[in-house]
Amino acid sequence: MAGLDYMSLASSPLDTWKNNTENNEFAKSSFDWEPQDLNVQATPDMTPATWAAYNQSLQQQNEYMMKLGSEIDAIQKEFYTTQDIRKGQALGQETRMGYETLGEQDRAARTVSGEQDRATKAEGGAQDRALARVGGQEERAGFAEQGSQNRATARVEGQEERGIAAERGAQERAGMRVLGQEDRGRTAEEGAQSRAGQRVAGEELRTTELQREQFRRYKENTDYEQGQRAARAY
Repeated sequence: MAGLDYMSLASSPLDTWKNNTENNEFAKSSFDWEPQDLNVQATPDMTPATWAAYNQSLQQQNEYMMKLGSEIDAIQKEFYTTQDIRKGQALGQETRMGYETLGEQDRAARTVSGEQDRATKAEGGAQDRALARVGGQEERAGFAEQGSQNRATARVEGQEERGIAAERGAQERAGMRVLGQEDRGRTAEEGAQSRAGQRVAGEELRTTELQREQFRRYKENTDYEQGQRAARAY
């Protein structure tokens, strides 16, 4: 039933019946119909024609109510069917939109994941390059420092070796000098002692010879005096 006014469904069947019975002949009779406030008035005895019109009006009203109920049922059926269709369409549209949103989110997530993965790899490469660069710099600095330390060590070792050689030479020269001095002192002392010994020996020899000479002279003198005494005795 295309072209239905769904706003009319907002009114009650009683309002619809009231609007449709305003032009009914029965509504123009002596009965005063008020759907909301029933107004019962005393009426005179009705004639057969009035009863016939009354019955006809009741029959029309019953037929109209039955037709109206059928139309309302059909309208409600169509309305709820339309609502079910719209609900299904809306559900399908929401499902499709959900799938589209999920797809968009998945693609966005994959895009962000790829960007992050590439950024992570780029950062990792940059860090690796920086680490290699710093490692090379530190290695070269270590080699330079090691070379500097080796040269300093060799220089100090040379200085120490030269110092040791100089000191050894100085000590050897001092030792030789002291040995020479001691040798000369010993030679001088030996000469002095030898000369002193020879002098003492000469003196002792001369003393001995002098004593021998004195004893010889004493002996000769004694012998001479004894000879003289012996000669005088004869």
